[in-house]
Amino acid sequence: RLDHFPEVFLDMPNITHLNIDTNYISEVPTRIYEMHNLKGFSLEANRVTGFPPDIRLLSNTLERLHVSGNPLPADQIDSLKLWLPNTDLFHD
Repeated sequence: RLDHFPEVFLDMPNITHLNIDTNYISEVPTRIYEMHNLKGFSLEANRVTGFPPDIRLLSNTLERLHVSGNPLPADQIDSLKLWLPNTDLFHD
């Protein structure tokens, strides 16, 4: 299992879907916005407690974000909804 986000993905801007469910990832890197073709991102069942505000730079491309099974506080869910108004957000 992964205990951190594989930064090698950040150097692959053409990735459109990324599933890294069921790991021990606790942080999403600030540079996530560099994955500007990302349409589907699933981080279910990890240890993520928050997202960097720069994820909002994906608001025109990210269609689905799956974050169920993470200890995300309600205010972070609210922020994601604000930052990504065009994204279907799946959470607990």
